[in-house]
Amino acid sequence: LDIAKCLHDATARMERAAEKGKAIAAAVEGVEKHWGSTNFDSNSSFIEALREKIFKPSLSTIIPENSK
Repeated sequence: LDIAKCLHDATARMERAAEKGKAIAAAVEGVEKHWGSTNFDSNSSFIEALREKIFKPSLSTIIPENSK
């Protein structure tokens, strides 16, 4: 078992996931800017619902802090 390779592979997967998350966040920001001048209340609630679905749950909500 090559621990260094396992660690490298896991880090690479996490970096790719982080990049995808950044791209999604940028897309959501673009939508917010595009909708900024029209019907703010309904668009705002839509964006908040979208953020809830995309960015949750976080790792801390999946894995309890005291698990070992």
